[in-house]
Amino acid sequence: MRGMKDRRIARAEGWALASDGVQWILQKRRTDGWRPICFVRSSRDVLVRCMRENGVPADIACHLVAGLPSTFDEWADTPKTAACGPFGASDVDLNGGPATTPATTPAPA
Repeated sequence: MRGMKDRRIARAEGWALASDGVQWILQKRRTDGWRPICFVRSSRDVLVRCMRENGVPADIACHLVAGLPSTFDEWADTPKTAACGPFGASDVDLNGGPATTPATTPAPA
């Protein structure tokens, strides 16, 4: 797939999540542009582990994976209506534990 342009999904404070249509790509901003750090085709949990192992701060990782489904194939098969598709908030535990369902916060009155 040489020559295919990466599609940036999310970006925050020197880190980005992109896809080349085959896999998610974690990228880090360098002085000469974006550099790939890891490539993940399997699951969001593996992507989060890759982020943690490569020093992505937990709040940045949470932002980058917000809205992603549990697998790359699910993400690839879904029409993209927003930056990460129509999936809502992430339910990934960035501290390495099992995924949990996020609590909903009532809107202010």
